[in-house]
Amino acid sequence: MVCRRLIELGHDVDLEETHDFLKASFNYKEVVNENTGEVFKIPKGTSALSTEEFSEYIERVVRFGAEILGIIIPLPNEQMEIF
Repeated sequence: MVCRRLIELGHDVDLEETHDFLKASFNYKEVVNENTGEVFKIPKGTSALSTEEFSEYIERVVRFGAEILGIIIPLPNEQMEIF
């Protein structure tokens, strides 16, 4: 749904690029350069997340979809309603 919405908004992305974007934005570890204090965000893979961590990641993506993209992403246990 995120990929489709990004395309609707004029972005030239595919599913893999969208997945990479979501990981970089919402599932990363921060590494601090000890010399400069600069913080780098390094995307983490989703397959290594615990159930709780994955749920938190999904919540962040769902919130992004609603607040920024204007879409409602149903949770896995929710059924989409079509009006």
